Amino acid sequence: MIVFDKRRSWPDYQDHWHRVLQIVSGHLLAQPNPDGSGGYGGLDSNGVFQVFNNTAINSPLVYFPAVLGCGHQRLAALFTLIICALTIAVGIRISGLYSPAFLGIGLLPIVFTSICWPSADAVTNAFSIVFVAYVLSLLQQAGPLKRRSLIVLCCMSILLGFIKITCVILVLLVWLLPLSRKGKDKAKILWSVAVLSTACTISASLTWMFLTSQIPPSAVIDQHGFVLAKNRILQHPFLMIRSLAISFIQPINTTGDSHDIERNVQLFTGIGPDALLPAGVVVPVLIVCCLLIIKGCAGIHHGGRIGFMVVVFIVLAFFALTGTGLESSWGSRSLGKYIGGLQSRYYIPLYSVLVLLMPNIGIHFDRPKVMRKVVAVFVVWSYVGMLLAHCLVFQ
Repeated sequence: MIVFDKRRSWPDYQDHWHRVLQIVSGHLLAQPNPDGSGGYGGLDSNGVFQVFNNTAINSPLVYFPAVLGCGHQRLAALFTLIICALTIAVGIRISGLYSPAFLGIGLLPIVFTSICWPSADAVTNAFSIVFVAYVLSLLQQAGPLKRRSLIVLCCMSILLGFIKITCVILVLLVWLLPLSRKGKDKAKILWSVAVLSTACTISASLTWMFLTSQIPPSAVIDQHGFVLAKNRILQHPFLMIRSLAISFIQPINTTGDSHDIERNVQLFTGIGPDALLPAGVVVPVLIVCCLLIIKGCAGIHHGGRIGFMVVVFIVLAFFALTGTGLESSWGSRSLGKYIGGLQSRYYIPLYSVLVLLMPNIGIHFDRPKVMRKVVAVFVVWSYVGMLLAHCLVFQ
């Protein structure tokens, strides 16, 4: 796909690539357009200034695999695919009881296509999955947690603050550690670790937000318009809540934007927009993913009722932050109505959190060898179909 793809199905791929080239050239922060228009970006390989506001605020961390390509597009894509796939594989490996569910998430076409191109989504999705998996691995350890494990958690929390801003809310999962060990030895240490991890993530996020405070998050509005949009949302919070509720239930063919259908069904068709995969390709692997996810839901409420409420809050807050961030970056022009531009790919980091809310319905396979063969055949079928869909020329 990297070498022969005829339909690059990655949103804003040119803007992401220009951001990669800028980082490779040594500029970690986007530069203002010399013409004074208020746009931010950088010089391309031909020395022409390119404006890419919607990727200019992304930190260098989310492009580090692509930077290893040293400006070669296909090499950067290869590094991104290999590193992110290995990262997800580590998450599957360490997730313990939840490993079938994490395998199902990792096999989703939308997850695979998100890591085939040098984009911020690739590292964001991969790191979010491995972060959640690492917290779950600590939750499943029976004995006292080692100091090394807690140090690793704090380091990962720092990195979490430098990926997509909505993913900052995932750090609240660390509070399940002390909640699940009430009354046990070293619970006080875990409370301290939870506070420290949260502080690390918030500090890292605020640091990057400060460094990019002059950069508007989209090419639709300038920085002044972005500030006005945020203030308008703060002044009318109930309209924002109404927009979130409407966006959750409104039929997507009634929004007035012909692209909203494609944006919403990405989970079932790959990412798009140039290669929306048909049912014959994606349905077999989606069946497998559903079976694995259902089998991998352990049904454990880590931390009891309070822990369950923490997970519910993370899910709701992630949805709210995603919608509010998109609404403000578009100038809050649809405040109180459907939030234009919402895409199901934004919620990939949340899939692994949702498995904590699903009960264990006791699914098992009486013939595991047959099941493994079915999984292998269905996955190969869908991925070969995906390859052909991208690499063949269609009229």
